[in-house]
Amino acid sequence: LSRPIILITLALVGLGFGPTFPAMMVAGQNGAVLRDLGIVTSMIAFFRTLGGSFGIAILWSILIGSLASQLAAEHASALGEAILGHAGGGMTALPEASRQILAPALAHSYRLVFLTNAGLCAVAALLLATMREQKLRDEPAYQVRQRAAE
Repeated sequence: LSRPIILITLALVGLGFGPTFPAMMVAGQNGAVLRDLGIVTSMIAFFRTLGGSFGIAILWSILIGSLASQLAAEHASALGEAILGHAGGGMTALPEASRQILAPALAHSYRLVFLTNAGLCAVAALLLATMREQKLRDEPAYQVRQRAAE
């Protein structure tokens, strides 16, 4: 893929994911009792970070496992170890024969990672569809506290 296509794709992903973060934060805060607002906000941030860490670890494991099995099927397991131990240069530093084996193995492995991620996104969309709709609060928290104190 060319650099402009990659940049456009990443921009579209950012435009898609970016607006969901504040919307999910507001939904969580709106569903909480006012005294628990700080706890809810920190829990959302904590679990978003934790989920990202686990997600990356799981998807990276799928990528490496798939790549190892693809290279083993081609009787080129040493190629994977050589790439992991090779600093810099990427695929262009490899001989043509190695690139011919590695490129399809990488393509298959990345395809598997993206399909796994698409499945996870579908599950998240289904869970999101089951969220109960709740009207947003129409007054600031300080007014609610003042009214409760009276």
